[in-house]
Amino acid sequence: VYSARTGSLAGMIWMAVLVVVAAAQLSRLLFSDVRASFRPEERGLLGALDGLSRGHARHLIEQGHWLNGKAGDVLTEEGQAVPNLYFLAEGGAAVSSAGALVATCQPGNFIGEVTALAGAPATGTVTLDRPSGLWCVAAEQLRRYAETHDGVRAALERAFRKALTEKLVAANAMIAELGGGETRPGTAAS
Repeated sequence: VYSARTGSLAGMIWMAVLVVVAAAQLSRLLFSDVRASFRPEERGLLGALDGLSRGHARHLIEQGHWLNGKAGDVLTEEGQAVPNLYFLAEGGAAVSSAGALVATCQPGNFIGEVTALAGAPATGTVTLDRPSGLWCVAAEQLRRYAETHDGVRAALERAFRKALTEKLVAANAMIAELGGGETRPGTAAS
């Protein structure tokens, strides 16, 4: 705390300027949260970005765009660089590896989250299996954005961890169903 008795007039003015600037920045952040509005298809993405303020979520969503895909559109190709991160708002997709169906994607799923931030190749081929509505952001643009917005990067990483956990549980259930739930000695489902 700055005391008028021990400081100069210039010091008090400088302190007042700092307080005004801090108050203005706080007001701007609060106002952006209050003012942020979301269309129905964006609300699912907002829910997936748990822990991100409405203002920051709005800014992230504006980095990408919404598109309509048709059955047969390929979003990622196994072994190839992932060009985009997708959020499936409606519709569905099939995930294959080595030509075999290994999973499906439902509304609320991210597509490309395993590799979009890392720049690694796709671990599977994802093909839309019906008309779908998706949010899409270029992987390179997302990486640059996340590098300069730590809070956004943390929220994305939390969302991706949750998505991957859900996908692992679904994969384990599919394996158990295909294999009759049996495990070989010395192995365990994770």
